[in-house]
Amino acid sequence: RPIVAPCRPIIALIEFAEGCRFRPHPRNLPIPFNQMALEPVQMLAAVAAVAVGVAKYVKDLPAWATSALGAAAAFATLEVVDTFLEYPCVAGGHAAVAAILFATPAKDAYETAVAVLGGHAVAAGMALLQLAALPEQAVFATKTIVVAAAVGAQKYAGTVHPPACALAFVMATTGNNDPKSLIGPLLGCAILIAAQQAFI
Repeated sequence: RPIVAPCRPIIALIEFAEGCRFRPHPRNLPIPFNQMALEPVQMLAAVAAVAVGVAKYVKDLPAWATSALGAAAAFATLEVVDTFLEYPCVAGGHAAVAAILFATPAKDAYETAVAVLGGHAVAAGMALLQLAALPEQAVFATKTIVVAAAVGAQKYAGTVHPPACALAFVMATTGNNDPKSLIGPLLGCAILIAAQQAFI
């Protein structure tokens, strides 16, 4: 029956989740921990499985539907992984990353990683440099300077990635000069890239 095939990944995933021995990272745990804490993870994993199953088994889907299913699978996967990590890796900027990964022409894994991860590293580097070196007399132009620096540096490095400029903007305007704060966003981007490459 046509409806059975897309359900196979869901059934397998639910069976796996029932016997899952993983536990969410303490930052995501209610106190005390109980079995209910795993339910949202199982539901998000099911969302990812449904999206992948439909995209794989339903023929002649329009491009917009395939893009939406890919984004759903990737973002649900990101939320599941985030549950088990020390560093939060789900942020608003990742929604923009998902849009670029699934609604624009796909590139190979290397080019995608260079653009997304490289773009974030370059733009964040400009924000950190600005926070360390911008003279007090120029603070009034913080927003303009960080946007110009991030765009120019990304263009020079060949890593243009718009969401990364937004990250640099937030870092510079909030005074966030902690390099460790980049771990979560970069992990999130890496997970989305991996999901996109698996989906396509």
